[in-house]
Amino acid sequence: MDILKVKDNMIIYSYRNGLKTSLCSDLVALVYNKPNIWLIFKNEEVLVHVSMLQIESVLQNNFTRINRQVIVNMNHVSEFIFKDGSYWIHLKRGLEYKISERRKKAVREAFLLYANPNKV
Repeated sequence: MDILKVKDNMIIYSYRNGLKTSLCSDLVALVYNKPNIWLIFKNEEVLVHVSMLQIESVLQNNFTRINRQVIVNMNHVSEFIFKDGSYWIHLKRGLEYKISERRKKAVREAFLLYANPNKV
């Protein structure tokens, strides 16, 4: 297992046999790809071997799990839309993810709380 910790507004994670730090605000999304997780930052993507539960327990409140595989930083969300019979999140980086039926209410509430077109 790799290391992933959050301290203040910094995320510390395993990177190329060492450790690296980045701002939590630069973390756009986390995508589970069993048994690894992609940390998707504004300018790079990093693969780490940690559990989703471990990550969820250390992330700040503005991070919301939208389905079994994806956690997004709500400060990077540009749209919460309904298309093709499902709800979707669009991120300012151009990514889009489907919201699970069970999580749509919580994601909508988080969108209303954190989404701000002037941020990031």
